[in-house]
Amino acid sequence: MPKRSRAAVAVGILFILATVLFMVGDSIYGPILRSSDYLDRAFPESATVAAGVLIGLVGVLAIPLIAAFLFPVFKRESEAWAQSYVALRIIEAVLLTVVSACALSVLNLSEAYLAGGADAPAQHAASATLQAIGEWSQILSVGVVFPLGAIVLYSLLLRMRLVPRWIAHWGLWAAVLLLGGVLLDLLGLLSGIPDATLEFILAGPIAVNEMVLAVWLIARGFNEGKGTATSTAV
Repeated sequence: MPKRSRAAVAVGILFILATVLFMVGDSIYGPILRSSDYLDRAFPESATVAAGVLIGLVGVLAIPLIAAFLFPVFKRESEAWAQSYVALRIIEAVLLTVVSACALSVLNLSEAYLAGGADAPAQHAASATLQAIGEWSQILSVGVVFPLGAIVLYSLLLRMRLVPRWIAHWGLWAAVLLLGGVLLDLLGLLSGIPDATLEFILAGPIAVNEMVLAVWLIARGFNEGKGTATSTAV
């Protein structure tokens, strides 16, 4: 298998791992920590929470690795843009790590809360703060930094003609949709739309696109686009 094909396959696999493992991890611990009685449930179900966080963290680790594999490819077009993509994906991963750290910290507060004592109001306040930090970190990561990184990614893929134009255009405009929608939601302009519907509309197109891109890279590799013969030899 040519070296450029190995790089494309690695990137495709990492895209799938990053998306699937993060979603699986969140589906395991999210219902517990987002429930109204999460302080009562978190510590008794600590093994489930910890397992979900660990699975999610494996997916988070795949995020900067995607940028690491693509950096030698993208720097042939623009080293500054390649560095920007790496930086954005690192920031995204750091913010998601903060989300995981907050989730694990709630376990200690849940243990203390269930042990009883006069500090229950303080534990409620501390857990609410952790929940808020985790929520904002996730919003910034998934709703702002991720689409900014995707805009850089698909702009470079389009300029270098490394994948079919329809995949690159789809990803680019889906990233713009997500970023714009999140900013409008933060301003309260989309408050009338149910959260599940809003998430489907804003995140659905880019989520599907990334899986299509991943499958394409695994099955076909990079197209023989501008500078591909040299830029993909990694």
